[in-house]
Amino acid sequence: MSGERADRGQTAFVIFGRPERGVTTVTMPERRTRALRPGRRFDLRSTAMFFGLLAAALVIGGLAVRALAGVVERRPVWAVVLLCLAVAVAVARGRRRRRLSAAGMAR
Repeated sequence: MSGERADRGQTAFVIFGRPERGVTTVTMPERRTRALRPGRRFDLRSTAMFFGLLAAALVIGGLAVRALAGVVERRPVWAVVLLCLAVAVAVARGRRRRRLSAAGMAR
């Protein structure tokens, strides 16, 4: 089949072969794609690096917490000193509030 015959003013689709006389072929209009901003493209290397560093940070943080738990069991006075130090650091950072973003950390 090369298509259907069309009456005047009617449009037909031609599937195979060339159109017969008096038959109009219709093509799909080209779809427009959104323009990507130049600095916001997906980068697999950056994503893999981010998750690799995140995994390393979690492992190191877990090991640090485990070591601190051992210190707390053996020397409770040091635990109080470390707690006071952590509170002082948190208060100092609270006064100097700076926003952290995932994009800034990835860069």
